[in-house]
Amino acid sequence: MALVNKQIWVETIEALELPYEADLYGVQAVPYVTINKMEDYDEYGAEPVEIIPGYVPPEQASRVLARAERKIKRGDTSGKK
Repeated sequence: MALVNKQIWVETIEALELPYEADLYGVQAVPYVTINKMEDYDEYGAEPVEIIPGYVPPEQASRVLARAERKIKRGDTSGKK
């Protein structure tokens, strides 16, 4: 997605190499995707807007991304549904 949209930033963190970060975000399955506001990028441990905890079908991932977009647009980025 980041290849076709400049507003999407992708960063990969290896949980075995960075166990503290994995624990901080509650990583239990891979891929573990957190969706954050760009403004929160430098805030260590920022609350994600949405999460995709492990593999999900593309249709479900699209719904999560759309929900995250709506939350960010209306300013509701608490991470709660």
